[in-house]
Amino acid sequence: MMLKTRFQSTLMRALPLALAASLASQTAMAVELEEIIVTAQKRSQSLQDVPLSVIAVSGEELKSLNRNEITELTKSVAGFTFQTGSGDSERAVQIRGVGTSTFSKGVEQSVGTVIDGVVAGGLVASFLDFNDVERVEVLRGPQGMLFGKNASAGLLNIVTQGPTDDLSYGASATFGDEGEQKLSGYLSGSLGAKVKGRISAYSNERDGFIVNNNAQVSGDYNNRDETGFNAKLLIEPSDDLSILLNYRTAEREYSCCYRPPVTVVGPFAAALPQGVENDRIFDITTFSPNSTELDLFSAEINYQLSENTLTSITSFTDTFSFSNIVATGLPLDLLNDNQSADQTDQFTQEIRITSPGDRKFSYVAGLYYYKNELDRFQTQVFNPPFSRQATTAGFEAKTDVESSSLSVFAQGTWKLNDVTRLSLGLRYNDEEVTLDQSVTNRLGALRFPNPGRSTTVDDNAVSWRLTAERDVGESKMLYATVARGYKGPGANTLPSGLAAAKPIVDAEIPTNYEVGLKSEWLDGSLRLNVNAFLTEFEDFQASLSDNNIPPAFFLSNAGKLETKGVEVELTRQTNENLYLSANLALIDAQFDTFIGAQCYPTQSPALGCVGGVQDLSGKDLPFSPDLTFNLFARYDIPLTNMPFNMYVQGAYHWQDDVQFNTSNDPGTIQESYGLADFAIGLESNEGNYSLQLYVKNAFDEFYSSGFTTQGTPFGVLLAQNLEYDYTRRAGVTLRVDF
Repeated sequence: MMLKTRFQSTLMRALPLALAASLASQTAMAVELEEIIVTAQKRSQSLQDVPLSVIAVSGEELKSLNRNEITELTKSVAGFTFQTGSGDSERAVQIRGVGTSTFSKGVEQSVGTVIDGVVAGGLVASFLDFNDVERVEVLRGPQGMLFGKNASAGLLNIVTQGPTDDLSYGASATFGDEGEQKLSGYLSGSLGAKVKGRISAYSNERDGFIVNNNAQVSGDYNNRDETGFNAKLLIEPSDDLSILLNYRTAEREYSCCYRPPVTVVGPFAAALPQGVENDRIFDITTFSPNSTELDLFSAEINYQLSENTLTSITSFTDTFSFSNIVATGLPLDLLNDNQSADQTDQFTQEIRITSPGDRKFSYVAGLYYYKNELDRFQTQVFNPPFSRQATTAGFEAKTDVESSSLSVFAQGTWKLNDVTRLSLGLRYNDEEVTLDQSVTNRLGALRFPNPGRSTTVDDNAVSWRLTAERDVGESKMLYATVARGYKGPGANTLPSGLAAAKPIVDAEIPTNYEVGLKSEWLDGSLRLNVNAFLTEFEDFQASLSDNNIPPAFFLSNAGKLETKGVEVELTRQTNENLYLSANLALIDAQFDTFIGAQCYPTQSPALGCVGGVQDLSGKDLPFSPDLTFNLFARYDIPLTNMPFNMYVQGAYHWQDDVQFNTSNDPGTIQESYGLADFAIGLESNEGNYSLQLYVKNAFDEFYSSGFTTQGTPFGVLLAQNLEYDYTRRAGVTLRVDF
């Protein structure tokens, strides 16, 4: 009842602003909305013809809003959340409240990422910055049937810009607070009668915004330094054959991610500085360097075989990541060393055939092969204060994980009549995961009684999707779908002496039920898409901890969980000058069955912690606010007799309370908050150049993007994650395009 009341009161305040403005100008001439083309079903289709819950964000919209980081996609897509962390491997995305967050590199995320038709190689490759993007498609619910493998909770399908026939080139530069500097450029055009290409590059830098006052350790925390380059070559020897070669490389270095302490509870708390919720100046004695490198090569070949299209996509991906996370949130050296180095090599091969989409029976069918090899080295040395020994505990671990997948898939659509269609999709996966790990105990107590293990798991499963759709009027379609997904077994690459830590955890199985409406009204100037869903997960793969000092993390199956809710997207082109959009997600995500979950550090038997574990059945999933919504408005102002026009725009993101810890620690809850971004700009009449002044978090609303609790020799430390726009930020962007 409380949720319903808060939901209703929030809508009473926010959504009428968009709806009233949208419908107030009924006397004005309506302007038809632009058609959005997506590839959510492995073929180019109008968004309104896809019987799935899909929301697309164009590259132009991302540029206009100055959003090139994946973290900021939360402010464009309701129900999409991002978990930050102390390094790339700890980050995660959630769709409908479900995602995989773990230090373990041997498990893939429940929300998959595909870039230009290629599954992102390793976790870190999913989180590099957006550059030269045509659009980002967010597919909700199980999507592994057509997109490679896994993606049990959803998918980010990122499509970058392709080569153009005519010569085009451009550049952009953004300068903002905290030394933020974003530079990018591209060049595209014909290289001959049958060859054209495109190159693009970017550089994103930002000073650290967590200030370090310690004279012995120079440099502030939570900075950014990322560069990338992309090259595409399109060869078209004939009308029936095209070959697209793609090379992508990126490198990121950062001192990340210092978590400012909020409170320390324990016997030594009085001797330590207590953090202030919005303070960002600390005395930090340790430095945590991180780096990520990516190289990707892919070749896509399309051949017209009679009326069908035969497609082959081959990819090689090489990623390397390094981190040494020793900053614990205290002005003390608790960890002398906490290094990990990960080398990942991935190969994929997809072959598929696609029929024309306007036939009575249309289909997509193919074969897919995936192989991923991970070499991981990790070392940790724990140095408790007040000890006479230099180091008292630690380990070194060498881990190799090899996973492979071979699958066959097909999806067919029957047009039963002019208004009714029925689709059936099937996918058979054959998976093999091998884990080889050796652990060497260092000084101190024996923490890992089983220093070596070698395990191989074979698994196979069938995924399927059944969809019915019916046109119920001009530009209006109802659909219903039920789908069973699959996410293969995951390897525990983090050493743990706990009996509960299986070397390889079981596969994750979701079943999704969904009904929806795709519709356009008012002569195509108003677009309304609504859907309701229920998804049940079996053997959800979750990251847990033993709450030791330092904690040992491991991967486990968390029983059953359930997420259900409603999603709404509303877009209105009121006239040639005013554009409005809103999207909303109301989601209830909770553990259905999760017996034996970790306790939070201060949890007592009276609070449900018995024998070091608790029962989380019926409790909330982390990183899933019950309600999120986004509003956007842009008004173009013609300037008579001027070579340019003016525009103003505003965006507002609001989200409900959110729990940041799997263990449901009451101290790790972020209260509801709203963020407002505004911009004013000039654009030339020909679209060759633009100048924008912007402000993010205009009302200076403080928020945290995550809380963690950690046991220390002093008691329990509560620390928080801060994003760049946790306070007001302003900047200027200049773009030129020819």
